Amino acid sequence: MKKIVFLMLLVLLSTGLFACKNNTDMSDYTLGNVSYKGELENINIDWSAGSIRIKFSDDDAVALSETANKNLFEDTQMRSYFNGKSLDVVFCQTGNTYVSVGLKKELILTLPSNIDLQNLTIKTASANVYIDTLDCENIDIETSSGDVNASFAKAETIGLKTASGKIDAEIVFCDEIDIQSASGNSYITADNARYVNAESSSGGIKAEILHTPKFIKCKASSGNIDVCIPANSSFEATVDTSSGEFTSNFATVRNKNKYVCKDGGAEFTFETSSGNVHLYSK
Repeated sequence: MKKIVFLMLLVLLSTGLFACKNNTDMSDYTLGNVSYKGELENINIDWSAGSIRIKFSDDDAVALSETANKNLFEDTQMRSYFNGKSLDVVFCQTGNTYVSVGLKKELILTLPSNIDLQNLTIKTASANVYIDTLDCENIDIETSSGDVNASFAKAETIGLKTASGKIDAEIVFCDEIDIQSASGNSYITADNARYVNAESSSGGIKAEILHTPKFIKCKASSGNIDVCIPANSSFEATVDTSSGEFTSNFATVRNKNKYVCKDGGAEFTFETSSGNVHLYSK
């Protein structure tokens, strides 16, 4: 029964069938394109299909605009609510049974370039997410079948999750990175990342990190894992593969499934079922 429900959900997502329906009271929400002014700290976006783009300008206002592949009516226009600190954005009117087949909308969120953002949460069904260089303490992005293509300047935590989309993230500094993908590939480039966790069921994982992280954990069922770190890195790597191979251009001392480079220090764990693991330096 659970499998049938899951398959029905996939059919709904793939055909663009979306119901704007939940129990949220939207009496205080604003309809359509709008601009707000205030000390924005938190953003929460709930979007169904199409795309989300976050960019920046020298204006001091927060601007929301949308375009669609179909004519928009009052029930299908986006809704937003701003209380001076937090901004909520939803795909369309909620609390009714309106259903649209094939409706896709592009949301453009323009933020002041000097914004001091604390939290960003994005949840989508089949929308792609594009973000210019963003500075935010905590970032959580989740999609069902959409791609995530984003650049982050500085963050404490970054969580990126997709079921069948791909993830491409460029990061300057982040304390903790968590990447989850079911069937899409994940590609991460980072200057500084202290803790990196990446998991994929059938997609590959590729990471290039300019400064050696304290901790890396990568797990892939049938995809390959490729990790590039500095040549002067010192680490201990634990590698578990069922039918894949482990290769590295680092000089290591092996003890069963553990590989120690220099004095150890950084802790790496790599696990695959049928994929290969490649740990290297340029």
